[in-house]
Amino acid sequence: MHLLVSPEAPDHLAELNRFLSRLTFQAFDDEFACTPTELMRLGRKAKPNLTNDEAALAHGCTQFKVSRENLIRTYNGMPWAKENILIAVAGNADGTSGVREAADTTLRQEIEKAAHVIFAGSAKQRDRRPLSRKSLARSSLRTLPGSGRQRYRSTQA
Repeated sequence: MHLLVSPEAPDHLAELNRFLSRLTFQAFDDEFACTPTELMRLGRKAKPNLTNDEAALAHGCTQFKVSRENLIRTYNGMPWAKENILIAVAGNADGTSGVREAADTTLRQEIEKAAHVIFAGSAKQRDRRPLSRKSLARSSLRTLPGSGRQRYRSTQA
């Protein structure tokens, strides 16, 4: 999953960090938050020989996996996030198309249902998601001001 964050608000980095700090990952009989300090701690737990903070942070970032439930609960519990973050997933083998087993059909559908955006290169992937789910009609969008680029925000609640 990917988070697409609007840079419109002047405090978007502080709010994004506040949002990320609420995401958690459980491993090694412990819980880790998505903050630099906690990611370094996770990196060192996963690879105890790491002494450099930068290497520990990089390794912790590769180990941190937020659950879909934690992400959605955190997203829905923070009004700023609902206004300024889009959740995106890849439609290729690294994303929902990689969830292929028959037993994983529901999981794939739930991941796609949670997403506002699916990065998809083929018409088959795009057509798999009916417009009635979360896609928005152009009439329900308004252009956001700024830098001359077309950006849209839903006018729906």
